[in-house]
Amino acid sequence: DGADGAGAVSPGDGPVADILVADDNADMRGYIAGLLAGRHTVRTAADGVEALRLAREQAPDLVLTDVMMPRLDGFGLLKALQQDPATVGVPVVMLSARSGEEGTVGGLEAGASDYLVKPFTARELLARVNATLELDRVRRTRDELQRSRTLLDQAQRLAGVASWDLDLETGQVFASHEFLRQLELDAAQLDELPFEQLMLSVVHPDDLDRVQEALRTGAAGAPIDYEVRLRYADGRERLFRTLGELERDPDGRPLRLRGSNQDITEQRAAERALAAAAAAREAAARESAIADQLQRSLLPAREFALEHLAVAAAYEAGVAGTQVGGDWYDVIELGAGRTALVIGDVMGRGVPAAAVMGQLRAAVRAYARLDLEPAVVLELLDAAVRDLGEDQIVTCVYAVYDPMDRSLVFANAGHLPPILQAPGEAPRRLTEASGPPLGSGPLTLRNDRVPFPPGSLVALYTDGLVERRDQDIDAGIDAVAARLAAGGPALEALPQALMDALLSGGPEDDVAILLARAGEHPAVVPLLLHVEPEPVSVRELRRAVVEALQEWATPPDPLADAVLLSSELVTNALIHGRGPIEYRLRRDAGCLVLEVQDAASVLPQKRQPTAEDEHGRGLQLVDALAHAWGTRPLPQGKAVWCTIALEPGARRTA
Repeated sequence: DGADGAGAVSPGDGPVADILVADDNADMRGYIAGLLAGRHTVRTAADGVEALRLAREQAPDLVLTDVMMPRLDGFGLLKALQQDPATVGVPVVMLSARSGEEGTVGGLEAGASDYLVKPFTARELLARVNATLELDRVRRTRDELQRSRTLLDQAQRLAGVASWDLDLETGQVFASHEFLRQLELDAAQLDELPFEQLMLSVVHPDDLDRVQEALRTGAAGAPIDYEVRLRYADGRERLFRTLGELERDPDGRPLRLRGSNQDITEQRAAERALAAAAAAREAAARESAIADQLQRSLLPAREFALEHLAVAAAYEAGVAGTQVGGDWYDVIELGAGRTALVIGDVMGRGVPAAAVMGQLRAAVRAYARLDLEPAVVLELLDAAVRDLGEDQIVTCVYAVYDPMDRSLVFANAGHLPPILQAPGEAPRRLTEASGPPLGSGPLTLRNDRVPFPPGSLVALYTDGLVERRDQDIDAGIDAVAARLAAGGPALEALPQALMDALLSGGPEDDVAILLARAGEHPAVVPLLLHVEPEPVSVRELRRAVVEALQEWATPPDPLADAVLLSSELVTNALIHGRGPIEYRLRRDAGCLVLEVQDAASVLPQKRQPTAEDEHGRGLQLVDALAHAWGTRPLPQGKAVWCTIALEPGARRTA
């Protein structure tokens, strides 16, 4: 591609950046360039060698690079940019299909500004790009401000003023004591040195021609007004403003130049310091806005289309004067109607906390794809947190709702206890599975399972909702429980109602709230069967499945697919698994969900059987006929599940 990727730029808020995109995948390269071209100037390269050449021709404001590329990969490009003085400060965002904390930490340790895991959303890419550009601008501004910050202590000093006369005929200088002090001369030296030599001894060489020209035109009658640097024997320099005018004799002939010197070193320093302070305030405000934008862009949408759960969430930054923190929440569909609920809090404030939050949210989503138990997910996340830094502390709750057995399984790493309100019962805290925060050291967490029948409500929240300087945190948690018990608004309005009731003066810290209520299940009763390890078990299972599906008025095609896949999965469990074996079947809106559990821990994988293989076709059929399918570990074994669409032409998911 080379430099052919310059994109059209449209006006917007903030400066336009020159972004270099390096990816050997033409589709991905074009997709990223298309996203950015509407706002920035974009150049593209098909590999690291081409990208390095373009960067050396013209240093970009940001480099977006894939990790895996021919000739020179992303890490090689990053190293080459860091070693070149012309590009050493260019921020680099790495793109990779490699998920998990190892890839993220490896990229950041290599010097990348950010590490984005594929697949990613357009909104997430744009948020990361904008945040990285803004952070780079803030860093450059702060570097400049830091160099001038020491001048603030000199801003209170008053400038001294000295007078002088220059006899135009003799070149003799007559001056006040303050003038001598300013030039660090004594009266004898002033009398002995010719004017030209005097100037050469004190005026900065770069200013000498300008001073001489000002005095020459002044002798002709022009007003004198210039600033000059004086250099002293020990190498010091000070800045003076010189004002002067021509004095003539009664006949109008030029007689002398008369004027004053004012030491304006501290005045100019104070002006720079005041400008620096104003810029620092602007930079701080910009950083807060960046963090808020970054955090809100990484949080999920407030509306969730889930079949078995009604979910509502809210996020609010702290009051004016505080920085955005690292509170976050997430809702992740795991398949077969199961849903993960996550809430966490990163210690710290501002862009660093928001950036860590974004990395951890990405890590949680990567671990969630493995469909592991909550305690295992948090233990993996703990390792990621400790890799981010010794002082990094994070609290987190990870909970999974299973509509099959109507339960909520959760683990808690140092976070505030969830509040559960079952139908007809008072709200109560879920404290059984509590453990230390993530990042506090190697830890072992445990799960807890609680019934979660239809109508049950669970509340997850961060400390900004319940913690106050003038009250105990337990009182704040009790206040949340009391508001839930009182009922009131519909679920979608309840998070904001909780904030309004508990934070009447506005939040002192940022706040995240995540509420989930179990919905009513279909009227049909799920089919649960214990499968005995006998040859007749599969035949009996098929008969029971047919009877249940006919009773549920299942259309012929999904009925046949369900019977076939049930037979295949149970047969696989009998042959390759270990008892006890349990078969589960339920009907949801628009699909059938079937699941087979056994006590063998090895997760099955789809493979390509040959014509000579007698077995190995079960998951091939599942993959071909099911709308979606997956596997997950259990405390005592594994589960294999799939869904079958009831309507023809339903979109199939992986």
